Amino acid sequence: MPKKPDLKELVEKIVEAQRKYDSLKYDEELPHELGRPATDEEIAKLEKRLGIPLPESYREFLKLHNGWSDFDAGGKLLSTQDHDSKWVKDKIEFWGDLWPDDEDNPFDNGAIPIMFGEDLSHFLVLDPSRVKKNGKVDFIEFEDMYKSDAYKDFSDYLAFKLETLEYMIDEEVNGTSSDEGNE
Repeated sequence: MPKKPDLKELVEKIVEAQRKYDSLKYDEELPHELGRPATDEEIAKLEKRLGIPLPESYREFLKLHNGWSDFDAGGKLLSTQDHDSKWVKDKIEFWGDLWPDDEDNPFDNGAIPIMFGEDLSHFLVLDPSRVKKNGKVDFIEFEDMYKSDAYKDFSDYLAFKLETLEYMIDEEVNGTSSDEGNE
């Protein structure tokens, strides 16, 4: 089994894969701006909002890059400041209004969004109500209002996104099975 890259290397690989995919798909590179490093004070404020310490891998990411615009189809990895922005608050309210009363709404439990987009139907949260016995909390991905995946740490989430980008690049380079019948 290959060694898992460290977080900085993983971010660099995703940036390169985004560039390659954009060039193949759109014939140009689109902006995917990485934020400046977060300060200890900014991280402490986010931890206070969450009510628990941030997972180490996510804390490490914020120390490298406080956010990442256009990370995933117009969605961004939120910066520490984004949590106070109107659009994020509006999006949380939007999901809260749609969430069925008989379903477990993570935002009612104090979850904070990690990856969010104004026009996306999928998002990633940290939910402090789901802290495990070992003190760790999973990153939960939702598609619409349904849990689609859980990642034990932020690096796992980024590794999955890298795998997805690599698959999409392969599809652009080699075509899809549906393209084969149209030749």
